[in-house]
Amino acid sequence: MKRTSAVSALLLLLLLVLVATLTWRSRSWPLVHDGPIMHYIAWRIAEGAVPYRDLFDMNFPG
Repeated sequence: MKRTSAVSALLLLLLLVLVATLTWRSRSWPLVHDGPIMHYIAWRIAEGAVPYRDLFDMNFPG
């Protein structure tokens, strides 16, 4: 294996460990303030809804 690919693989592994750790530690955080509406909007967009046509949020882009 080349040195650059080994370094890339190590960096990718470290990034995945970081993401997994942060995800695991945040699992007990309550959904407060804008969290629930943002999750709902993200779910609707993932299902094919178009923002500001099919659903509305009072927080405009930007």
